[in-house]
Amino acid sequence: MAGLSEGRLEVRLTERVRGELRPRVNTTLETLQASLDEVGRLLADLAKGRFGGSLQRRGQGAFGKLEEDVDQTSRSLSEAVRQISSAVAELAAGHLDTPMPHALDGEFESLRQHFNTALQSLAGIVQQAQRSALAVAGDSARMSEGSDQLNSRSQTQAASLEETAAAMEELAASVRMADEQAEQATRDAGSVQA
Repeated sequence: MAGLSEGRLEVRLTERVRGELRPRVNTTLETLQASLDEVGRLLADLAKGRFGGSLQRRGQGAFGKLEEDVDQTSRSLSEAVRQISSAVAELAAGHLDTPMPHALDGEFESLRQHFNTALQSLAGIVQQAQRSALAVAGDSARMSEGSDQLNSRSQTQAASLEETAAAMEELAASVRMADEQAEQATRDAGSVQA
């Protein structure tokens, strides 16, 4: 019994203990050892990030209650990790409209709420950026249209200036020709009078 008081469950009552007590105590110790081994295996899996496991055997009484509590803990952790993983995968795929819908246990519920709040904030930021981009695109289109109109008016004015310059050149040529003809007429008139 000294080994048992030290936490060593592999000890057994020997043949020196007679009667019904020995097999009952030994069976109890075997059941306790098997139950704790299963609980230890499941907890080790959880510690390594392997979720979704459950206990293979079921004890009775206090052992059964312990195993059920450990199984419930495993299921709760598995559900939390599954939901978080799924939500993060949706976010990574660019889906900003997929919150974590189901309440979780304990601190995981706070994590779920913070994730959903962050997701809403991120979606709002993206929507604002999209609205700003559309506004910039609209302003850019209006500026381009205004630039095109200004270019068209400038081309029209340039053409008018070219026409005016051509008309001025014609007028100047006509004036030169009229001046030359007037000079010729003056010479001709001077020679006729002489």
